[in-house]
Amino acid sequence: MFLLYLKDKIPANKLSFVEEQLKHISEDKLQKLNLVKLKNAELGLMLSIILGSCGVDRFYKGDWLLGCVKLLLLFLYVIFNTPIDVICVFVVLFWYIADIFLVFFGIKKDNFKKIIGFMKES
Repeated sequence: MFLLYLKDKIPANKLSFVEEQLKHISEDKLQKLNLVKLKNAELGLMLSIILGSCGVDRFYKGDWLLGCVKLLLLFLYVIFNTPIDVICVFVVLFWYIADIFLVFFGIKKDNFKKIIGFMKES
C-alpha cells in the first residue's frame, strides 16, 4: 500500500529499489516511514509554471538561496530601469523554463533521498 503512495513521489526508476528495501524493514519502521514528510512534485510543477519567475517553486523545494536569487533578479528587472534589464529578462526566462523540469524531478529525488535516509537509520 505504501508503494502506491510513493508512485508519484519518487523517480519511477527508483521505485523497484525502494520496493526491495521495504521488504527488509520492520513493521514498526514501516509505520514510522508513513510519517516522513514528502513534498508533492505536481504542486512543485504547478508552482514552477504559475509563480516560477518569482522563485516560489524554489522556496517550496527548499532551495531558499536560489529562490532569493530568482526573486532578486525579478526585482532588479521590475524596479530599476537600467541596461541590465535585458540580461535579467533572459536569465529569468531561461531559468524559469529550466526550473519547470529541475524542480519537478528535483523534488522526486529529494523525496527518494529522505526515504532511503530514513530506512538506513538505526
